[in-house]
Amino acid sequence: MKQLFVSFLLSLSVLSATAANFFLQSGQAVTIDVASDETSVVETAVSLLERDMKVVLNVSLNRSDQKAQIVIGTFDPKGKSPIMATLKRLRINATALGRQTQAFLMTVSADGQLIIVGSDPHGTAYGIIELTRMLGVSAWEWWADVTPYAKEYFLLQSGFVLHSAPNVLYRGIFINDEDFAFVPWSTATYEPNANGNGFGGNYTVPVIETKTARPVGVKTTEKVFELMLRLRANLYWPPMHECSQPFFLTPGLRELAARYGIYIGTSHCEPMGCNANGEWKVRGEGAYDYVNNRDAVLAFWEERVRETANQPMIYTLGMRGIHDGPMQGASSVEEQKAVLQQVFADQRELITRHVSKWPQTVPQVFIPYKEVLDVYRNGLEVPDDVTLMWCDDNYGYIRHFPTEAEQARSGGNGVYYHVSYWGRPHDYLWSNSASPFLLYQQMSEALYHGASRMWVLNVGDIKPLEYQISLFMDMAWDLDSVRNLTVSTHLERWFAQTVHPNVARLTSIYMKKYYNYVFQCKPEHMAGTRTEEQDPKWTQVQDLPWSETKLRKRLTDYDRLSRELQWLADSVRKAYPERYDAFYELAEYPLMTGFYVNEKYCTAQLARHGKTYLAKDNVQSTWLRSDHAHQAIQEMTDRYNNLRGGKWRGMMNASPRDLTVFKPIPHEQVGTPLPTDLPTIATFYGASFQASSFSGGSVLSPVLGLGASIRAMPLPKDCNVTYKFRHDFKTQEYVQVELHMLPTHPIEAEQRVTVSLDGCSPLTLTYEQEGRNEMWKQNVLRGYAVVLARLPITRSQGEHTLVLSALDDGVVVDYVKVLK
Repeated sequence: MKQLFVSFLLSLSVLSATAANFFLQSGQAVTIDVASDETSVVETAVSLLERDMKVVLNVSLNRSDQKAQIVIGTFDPKGKSPIMATLKRLRINATALGRQTQAFLMTVSADGQLIIVGSDPHGTAYGIIELTRMLGVSAWEWWADVTPYAKEYFLLQSGFVLHSAPNVLYRGIFINDEDFAFVPWSTATYEPNANGNGFGGNYTVPVIETKTARPVGVKTTEKVFELMLRLRANLYWPPMHECSQPFFLTPGLRELAARYGIYIGTSHCEPMGCNANGEWKVRGEGAYDYVNNRDAVLAFWEERVRETANQPMIYTLGMRGIHDGPMQGASSVEEQKAVLQQVFADQRELITRHVSKWPQTVPQVFIPYKEVLDVYRNGLEVPDDVTLMWCDDNYGYIRHFPTEAEQARSGGNGVYYHVSYWGRPHDYLWSNSASPFLLYQQMSEALYHGASRMWVLNVGDIKPLEYQISLFMDMAWDLDSVRNLTVSTHLERWFAQTVHPNVARLTSIYMKKYYNYVFQCKPEHMAGTRTEEQDPKWTQVQDLPWSETKLRKRLTDYDRLSRELQWLADSVRKAYPERYDAFYELAEYPLMTGFYVNEKYCTAQLARHGKTYLAKDNVQSTWLRSDHAHQAIQEMTDRYNNLRGGKWRGMMNASPRDLTVFKPIPHEQVGTPLPTDLPTIATFYGASFQASSFSGGSVLSPVLGLGASIRAMPLPKDCNVTYKFRHDFKTQEYVQVELHMLPTHPIEAEQRVTVSLDGCSPLTLTYEQEGRNEMWKQNVLRGYAVVLARLPITRSQGEHTLVLSALDDGVVVDYVKVLK
């Protein structure tokens, strides 16, 4: 068999020679031609390629400018760079690169050379990284322990061409709420001896107890930047909580950013590259109050602008209070608007003085987040060349989409999006529970409406959100490719790359079920508690609004899924042991801890009402099931943290902020009954439809995987769908229709739908919720808004026709129910 394989390789080598394919064989040296004047980001990418080729093919890269096997360079429209002569000699047309940013062309020439040329240094680096992807090296090679597989050879056919360019100019991540995992892991496990500028230190006590800033140093940050380069991300918002030493006060980090081609920015409440939360107490004087302490605040900003004038930066304009608080010195919307107009002028003057006489050439962003959005909507004038970055409501539903006027701005538009969050109505900082299908739907809508300048994803601690980060960056690079694949296929291919092709399909199927369950209720929300509420009842375990039937069905469904997953985990452990750690981190841990949280709370809710889980159980044994599930989460978390000899110790925290939901449940009985299976407004459903199960109307498609139905359907403006059903309403005069809509926000001014039964006059309904009111909280926690319509019955018997129309864009329908 070995002789046959060697013969195959020899014949392949002959074929490659005659057909001029690009062919690399394991163990043989590879020559590479890279101009000596390429920038540091290109050299960094080459060093990653060299490392990856050593692992995958056991080859070394040797620099040579004499007909090298791989030729790399950056496009120069003036024709002066060495790669231009190569392109001319090989008759390769790369003129399109002269009109693009961060793009690359990869092609195999007629004589078998692999040519990689970028439109600029970033594009060249991304072309090199594309080659490492083709070799089979995952972006998550280090961060998720995706051990690369060795290859006997690597082949690209003669004539191969790949031309790729990003949809979004600046694509980034924000490491945030880092108190409970990222910083403890970095400073105690991965880089315990990092020293900072006046902070520094070897810390042995948890940061959440000391409240002392600790440095996330060069060693950790380089791993973050390597991940970003492999994901083709180029914008970094560093951690900014009190537990983290500020980025620019940590030696070596700004130089590291330049090496990896990373722009440094700051979040919505950290203007001008300054971490007010961590730096004001070190560099500031008096109160962080622009109204009453303007000179000190300006000096604080100016120092940073002066020292970063030659650093790749994206300056955040505007001002809020320290650590995500409202602005000091101005309370009303009108007062804040007046202050912000002056702040813009002062900040732009600093940029003009220290960075460029033409501030419109310097990347800047304004982020109308939380109360600042109200100020913007009240007439705040933002300079035209400044990017407007729109935010979701922290639960994945974007609050504002660019209008036609905003789309026409020279600064363009962007999105700041959460897949991890600390705040009301309840955190989700622990689990991998953000829906990738909602992420896709919302960011697709944003890109369609012109938000293509800048995307930033709040990734919490990076882990365990590996897939959401990958999906986000792939969409930012080429959303059409993801759309053509569908998210489901993208997820399957991602598991093929990170675990193994032979288990990818089953893994993706199980994870899609998991995402469906946590869309209906995130693990962190299973206690029915809330954060940042005045009423102390919200710190106590509450019954979820689920009937006994639903509790039992959810337990049964999750139990079946956990058994299937455990069978698959055993198979991976035996067949692909080198990838089992990756499987545990990316699939087994999130799904199984999701199962245990579900069992912990659903069995407890049954026991609280004197019910048993199984017929053979008693109430006490049902409580024991809940206790066992709680303990299983701790054991799985300990196992995670001790993978690879303790590599991730401190990274996985199953109790961030030590909230009620993460604690054992008190064994208490309650006197109130469980909710019934039927809505109180009716005796039974007359008909129930998944939104996508319509029988007529506009030609529409659901987003597969989205919503509780896993087929939630966007209903564009002026589109309608028809549902037909048979029912005898007897002597009823009215019927109640219940719509389950995703709690999205209006794309324009309103969010209205109309409902009509059997040709009666349509009833217009709206369901937008302002601010963070009680209904909004209920909607985001359960994953849908309820819209009720009371319609007259014009025909009691036979087939009925229900027509649903959208008067505005942004409507996404999950279920349609007709109540008798």
